[in-house]
Amino acid sequence: MGEIVLWDIAEAIWEWATDNRRRAVRFFGTLGVVVVAAGVAVLVISTRPVAPEALCGTVADLEGELAVSFGSSTNNAVFDGLADVASESDRLDDEAPGAVADVHGSAPALEALADRDSIGYDEVMSALYPVQTYCGNLTIAAAQEGAAVQPQVAEPVPSADAGAPVTTSPSTTTSRSSSTSAAPTYSPEDQALLELSAARSDSLQGLVLDERWVAQVASKSVGIVDPLQTAQNGTHTFFAVDILAESEAARSSAGGAPVLVLQSTDFGKWSVADNGQPYWITVVDAGFASSDDVDAWCASTYPSLDPEALANACAARTLGPSHS
Repeated sequence: MGEIVLWDIAEAIWEWATDNRRRAVRFFGTLGVVVVAAGVAVLVISTRPVAPEALCGTVADLEGELAVSFGSSTNNAVFDGLADVASESDRLDDEAPGAVADVHGSAPALEALADRDSIGYDEVMSALYPVQTYCGNLTIAAAQEGAAVQPQVAEPVPSADAGAPVTTSPSTTTSRSSSTSAAPTYSPEDQALLELSAARSDSLQGLVLDERWVAQVASKSVGIVDPLQTAQNGTHTFFAVDILAESEAARSSAGGAPVLVLQSTDFGKWSVADNGQPYWITVVDAGFASSDDVDAWCASTYPSLDPEALANACAARTLGPSHS
């Protein structure tokens, strides 16, 4: 029945075109132009350079999908996100700042993962790492550049009526002849997140996930409530500034041992907070041989804590590959 209907339609179109040749020529000619124009538009859009901000926005979207859906049986959003990041990484503007070549180089691996039927979380994070590092460095560079810009203040110029010679320095002249603009400022929360991201980028660089024992001395997400600990604001609700302070305190207690700042999706069984965001985790990598060694180190490092508080503040973990 379907073949008969299609044949009837095709026959009707042919008869119309035969009886109305000029109209048919104009119609199909116009249709061809539209199709060609649409194809050219698609080609232009799919090959034009991508700005860093657009790429990093797509990476952030993919990270969100990884956090909330990677452990489910249906990961179409993750595969689609990988394809988008691969495409935009390949088309990142050559004139953009930063390690553009590293981003371009990551595109084939990301595209290969997007075409797979199944993928592991550690494979995704390994392939995505160059792009995440690129975006993280851009954010840090922007913050440092903003902090370096200071508004100029005009120096007072002595009055000629007072009998003193009137002199101006180049800086005074500039500040008087041009309007001053306030330097971009970052809230303590934003600055803390920038520093945590920078610490994580450093920690991920060359990180070996070989199941060795480490001491986990902090594990929190922004906004988490911990009844057994008190934040800097005197409550039990922790924010980025508190998480950063915990990491810095761990460095002073580590006795020179390496301190890593990671996220809960970077190693071991990955987990996220109720809002879908990974936890910030600080670990001390002091060459522990066993969990007992970690427990002994925790007890000696935090002697004032009772057993419940100690178990909450310091625990043995292994640095193994991330898995759902």
